[in-house]
Amino acid sequence: MKKKYVLTDDSITVDGRRLYRIKCVRPAGRARRGNLGGYIEHEGNLSHYGNAWVDDSAMVMDDAVVEEDAQVCCYACVRGAARISGHAMVFTSAVVDGSAIVSDYAWVQDWAEVSGNAIVRGHASISDDAQVKGSARVEDYAHVSGYARISGHVRLYGHAHIWGNARVSGSAKVFGNVSIYGSARINGKARVGGNAYIGGDALVSQGDDYLHIDNLYPRCGEYIEYCSVTAFVTRNKTIEVVHTLLMPVTVEEFEAKVEKTYRETDYMMQYQTVISLIKIWSEINRNEITMFIK
Repeated sequence: MKKKYVLTDDSITVDGRRLYRIKCVRPAGRARRGNLGGYIEHEGNLSHYGNAWVDDSAMVMDDAVVEEDAQVCCYACVRGAARISGHAMVFTSAVVDGSAIVSDYAWVQDWAEVSGNAIVRGHASISDDAQVKGSARVEDYAHVSGYARISGHVRLYGHAHIWGNARVSGSAKVFGNVSIYGSARINGKARVGGNAYIGGDALVSQGDDYLHIDNLYPRCGEYIEYCSVTAFVTRNKTIEVVHTLLMPVTVEEFEAKVEKTYRETDYMMQYQTVISLIKIWSEINRNEITMFIK
């Protein structure tokens, strides 16, 4: 094996551990011979195979491994027994700790943190101040951002987007094109899919805590080919409604908005039917009846 880097005498001490700046001695990805990289504790932190590289002021320590074509750069820190592989990138000031795995084409950036036994893979991305912990799995094109917190045995996949101050925990699954935002809480064994938008003070712990109605008309814009309505239970045991990406409102406010917007159109009957469904659902949703209408 021909080494692609050597440890230099330039070192720093982090949590009592000595880390050494690396120097490229064989081209590896964007690193060229003579380029200085980031800091590692020992050669077990960065594979000599592939184009994996630690750059800038990034740090890799403990038993963490960066391998294949993965990149760790800027001020990012990878530690514990974490593993970064594939074409994954960890950058800005992100932290990957514990036994977490970031692989494939996944990104962890900004001030985000991935720790515990969490797995981030596929084309998934974690950004801003988001945290993914426990045994959570974020896959496919799922995206976690803002101050969102993902923990427990949660699984996010498809194009699911969790943002704002949302929390997803327990063994919940969120998939499809779902958006969870605001201060929403998804926990327990909840399964949320389709094109649902759940925000505000939502509390979804099981299937009958929300109702989603999709493929409504008129179409809402160039990039949204449908309108949808999602009703959900809040932490105060009230019912709120989201019409596509608008802010959550009460059922009464939604009914008034429909009357004002669609009263003289062919869509009025459609939305009157939707409101009737929401009212029926709101009366029986605590009777362990799951109604997912798509």
